[in-house]
Amino acid sequence: MVGTARTSRFLGTVDLGRAALARRCSTTAIECLDGARAAPPEDCGGPAGYADSLKAIADPEHEQHAELREWVGGDFDPERFEIADINRRLARLG
Repeated sequence: MVGTARTSRFLGTVDLGRAALARRCSTTAIECLDGARAAPPEDCGGPAGYADSLKAIADPEHEQHAELREWVGGDFDPERFEIADINRRLARLG
């Protein structure tokens, strides 16, 4: 998605909790072009803590399963990535 010609595009992470490929236009609008997975919950303990949390959430027999499901919300889906929602949030920044 990112070409080698000089353009107004950049590859970066937009701090909405989601890694994203974004394009900055001359009008300073920012648009998310692609991404993957939901944002980790706040204060989850960094990458290692998030990985541990995902294991516990996925395993009903894990001793922290119920506690972590409640903490992240019952409908938390780590695979969900909603580009339209991200672009709405980015538009409000402009």
